[in-house]
Amino acid sequence: MPCRLIRDDMLESERVLGLPVEARWLYVTILLSADDVGLFEANSFKLSRRADMRREQCDQLLGMLADADLVRLYEAEGKRFGFIPKFRQRVQIKFVKHPVPDEALMADDEDATNKIKHLANKTTVGQPLGNGGPTAAQPSEAKAKAKVEEEKQRAGTHKDAARATRLPAELTLPDDWAAFCRTTRPELNPHLVFDGFRDYWLAKAGRDGAKRDWAATWRNWVRNERQRQPVATRAEAAQALMRGLTRGLVGGHANVKLIA
Repeated sequence: MPCRLIRDDMLESERVLGLPVEARWLYVTILLSADDVGLFEANSFKLSRRADMRREQCDQLLGMLADADLVRLYEAEGKRFGFIPKFRQRVQIKFVKHPVPDEALMADDEDATNKIKHLANKTTVGQPLGNGGPTAAQPSEAKAKAKVEEEKQRAGTHKDAARATRLPAELTLPDDWAAFCRTTRPELNPHLVFDGFRDYWLAKAGRDGAKRDWAATWRNWVRNERQRQPVATRAEAAQALMRGLTRGLVGGHANVKLIA
């Protein structure tokens, strides 16, 4: 809630002093709730909660404030709003929080009219004073430009993400990929390397498994690949074991039993 100035001359105002104490308190509540120009939402439910009173009582007291010309009520966007004439808050004007009423409603309040026009000139919308004028918290030109740049960056990010694709499951080793592997890493078997490459990326889920340039991903994979030793078959492993045992027996090693 913004900081507001409440002047002591309100304690000597005949219009204020002519109201019940409850109406004066409601008026103070409205002063503290209004935006920088003096506009507020005249919603009796919200005001009654802020002023700690019954809703029916709030409606009655709001009518008293309007009769005393301490507030001026108007309709906009299907809701009821109010304007505080002679609001004159000597603070930096930042925004209009609520829809602006007809120009005639504040025609006798030069200060409020000038503030509305000043805000309209600062906004990128530049709407005229009156119905359809500046509404809730219009951004400054600098903020508007920053927001546009942010949206562009987001659009670029989404565009890049849209270009990323997953590795096709049916892809076989392309000839140029195999040629690159043979040229860069002649000690590697391109087909074995590709089998590991494909299984790895097909197992990746979500964005982690999507790339914009699979050829470049393959080249990096090949450069970083460690040479893999071919896996011996069970028969080859058994033959190697027998050869080792035979060499041990011939060399005079101690008793060695072969268990079938």
